[in-house]
Amino acid sequence: MGSLTDGREAGREIGIDAVPGMLACQDLIIDSYERADAGHRRGMAELFEQDGSLILNDAAVAGRESIREVLAARDADPDRRTMHVVANLKFDQLAEARIQVRYALIVFVLSVSGSGAFIPNSLASVQDVLVRRGDRWRLHSRTITTALRER
Repeated sequence: MGSLTDGREAGREIGIDAVPGMLACQDLIIDSYERADAGHRRGMAELFEQDGSLILNDAAVAGRESIREVLAARDADPDRRTMHVVANLKFDQLAEARIQVRYALIVFVLSVSGSGAFIPNSLASVQDVLVRRGDRWRLHSRTITTALRER
């Protein structure tokens, strides 16, 4: 699990009441990429708020339906297989029911011919803002900034 900051010094213990929310947010993030790796990117859209947004470098879409359309286009190639690896989760408490999670995203495209299976095809930094609705966390926004992209 990552760490939670709200102006606290790194390494200080957090309150036990913050742990369930952090685990739920971590699970939501991991689930979103598991859906992509299983070829169900459209299903990722269900994890977003109705008015959520997705920004990939300079391209932005807003609204769950628009996000679903963008992700469906990526599902158009049934032979494309990926593995997303999330690393270095850092949680920033923005409000009681709002958390920002920053992390590194490493993407391996396993179906690219001639590509080494263990060479990352993309390295990005991601910033998710998640909001709590009742007992469930949802993605409000995801901003992906690609640092390295091979394909």
